[in-house]
Amino acid sequence: MTGAELAHADAADDLVAPAALGAAAERFARNTLRKSAQTRRTYLSVYTRFAAHLAALTGVEDPPPGAFTADAVASYLDALEALGRSKATVRKERAALNRLARHLLLIGAIEQRVALEVLDVEASTTTGRPRQRPALDQVAWQRVKDRAAARVLELSASGRASAPTATRDLAIVVCLGELGLRSEELRTLRVDDITGLRARSATPWLHVVGKGSRERELPLPLEVQRVLLAWLDARPPESAWSPLLFPRLGRQRHDGAFPDAEQRRDATGVSMPASALSSTALINIVAPIMRDAGVPAEHCHPHVLRHTFATLYLLRRADDSGALSKLQELLGHALIETTRGYVHHTRGELERSMRAGERSVLDVAAAARERRNGRRVA
Repeated sequence: MTGAELAHADAADDLVAPAALGAAAERFARNTLRKSAQTRRTYLSVYTRFAAHLAALTGVEDPPPGAFTADAVASYLDALEALGRSKATVRKERAALNRLARHLLLIGAIEQRVALEVLDVEASTTTGRPRQRPALDQVAWQRVKDRAAARVLELSASGRASAPTATRDLAIVVCLGELGLRSEELRTLRVDDITGLRARSATPWLHVVGKGSRERELPLPLEVQRVLLAWLDARPPESAWSPLLFPRLGRQRHDGAFPDAEQRRDATGVSMPASALSSTALINIVAPIMRDAGVPAEHCHPHVLRHTFATLYLLRRADDSGALSKLQELLGHALIETTRGYVHHTRGELERSMRAGERSVLDVAAAARERRNGRRVA
């Protein structure tokens, strides 16, 4: 569904469905949206604004249905709230987008997982405060990394987790939580996206292609460097042909080989291109590790590690006035409003910030007494 097509639709007459969505979209526009002319105009204006938001977010003039994600919806609702729109307006726009998500799922334009994530996006809490994105604290995040590292040492004879697989999975978990990568960004990383790692340069960098083909460069912390070097050394020879940094491996045979990682050829003998891990495969890698580390099941998802990176980054740099804009660049957000959604302060933090300069009468008296005692000793 494109912004140009929506903008030129006649809301007073029968809506003409965007050609990209085909006959099923036309039936949706005629039947679901024909309750009243006002309803058609309302939904049309919402979709026009959302399409413009997607265009700014992705850098694509006419974004495809694949750009319709939970992150995009959340950033759009955050932008509405930042503009001071009323709760009723935000709820109405969210309802229109939820209806669009169900329709795109019905016609197969988006995956079920994506539709469910969109439907789960909340505009605000019942108290009116913005919804806090789920993230792990430092202790829980360390437990997840320790659990992933332990799997490298706890290899069973059954071969359920081979050494190369466990080493790859450790690198995946650390990259997600220490670099804040999106699922698709990590799954499409290539080996040559890393520069300076083998050369032991002062700061190796990672080239990332994000939403809307926007590119960014990320400096690699020492912990990320170590797990990536371990994975590149443990990578099985069957996957050497693949340019992907984290290719599919499959099960290891008793002879140590990974037949699923070998290069495939079509019926004519032509080599087939490397296929990246699917989003479901990545969830199946990350979720069990997080669950074993004690993370609640509803938070066992790769995207929670992206939120964890953002939250811990801001906590570590509380005194840096430019931390938010730096985080925006590191996360690859097109809009600062999206990044601002990661700013959350506890009641204790707010209390300490308000009382930072306070001194009680007893504190002042004690300080004076220490000065007097110091002069007497001198």
